[in-house]
Amino acid sequence: MKICVFGNKSATSELLKHLTSNNTRPHTLATLSKESFGKIEISGSDVNICSQAESLGINVYTTDSYGLKNAHDQDFFTKQAFDLGICTGWQRLIPKEILNTFKLGVFGWHGSGFNLPNGRGRSPLNWTIRLGLKEVFHNCFKYAEDADTGHIYETLRFDINEDDYIADVLEKAKAHIKGSSLRLIRDAANGEITLSRQGNYPAIAFPALNEASGKIDPSVFLAKDVINIIRSCSSPFPGSYLYVQDNNTKIRIWNAEINEDINDLEIGYARIMGKALFIRCKDKAIKVNDFEFESTKVFNDLEGADFFSS
Repeated sequence: MKICVFGNKSATSELLKHLTSNNTRPHTLATLSKESFGKIEISGSDVNICSQAESLGINVYTTDSYGLKNAHDQDFFTKQAFDLGICTGWQRLIPKEILNTFKLGVFGWHGSGFNLPNGRGRSPLNWTIRLGLKEVFHNCFKYAEDADTGHIYETLRFDINEDDYIADVLEKAKAHIKGSSLRLIRDAANGEITLSRQGNYPAIAFPALNEASGKIDPSVFLAKDVINIIRSCSSPFPGSYLYVQDNNTKIRIWNAEINEDINDLEIGYARIMGKALFIRCKDKAIKVNDFEFESTKVFNDLEGADFFSS
């Protein structure tokens, strides 16, 4: 079976290794060129993915554009006439003209705290943590012209623990992707891919998150909501941050917990004590265990003093 994998991330590289080690080596990896990697911000990208694919004996096609809307990309997929496409770590819609060149279609994954059709849109796993939801419906589905609307191959439900950060949730999703890919390829080889339609009714869709989405305003937010934002933006994403207006700097935050011991901080203020950063939110304080200043000088200026964050 002639399989093409679309992707640019370390998760894509892991999938290539997993498929190859299970005797289902893809024919081709479709990915961005190194030049394109430098121009497009992709969380969790793998700039060495081409060489890794080639070391596994997989052909590499570097696309002319991320959107695959030019004649050269269209011509490539038309000529190759792949049987099956698998997509993970490719954050753009694939045009229907290219989807239609695949005999059995292109499949990918989408998971959020709502089951499809609810939960369509951008950054669904990040949004799920941000909203404080406790489980994920992780769907393998066949791509269609519109985002996240295709027929569903299988759905796995898994829990989000209180102390899970986005990296932990991504690991759970990747485990499903690896197993799901092998089942999909097996069923495709046997001509037994069974699909179910999504519901057709008004549904919740998530907007895109960006750098500004990671800003924490402790004078407005409850502590648990701040913790959820931190968990949702942590590595491999750019991280949430506290903005210190007086010093025009950001404090990047990676890990935090509720703290019941600090009672003398005013709402909206922060304090550095030893290796920890304490922030007083609307209801209580949080303790930040892993943080970094954009400026070392500012860190030295603020150490030991209470400062307001906006």
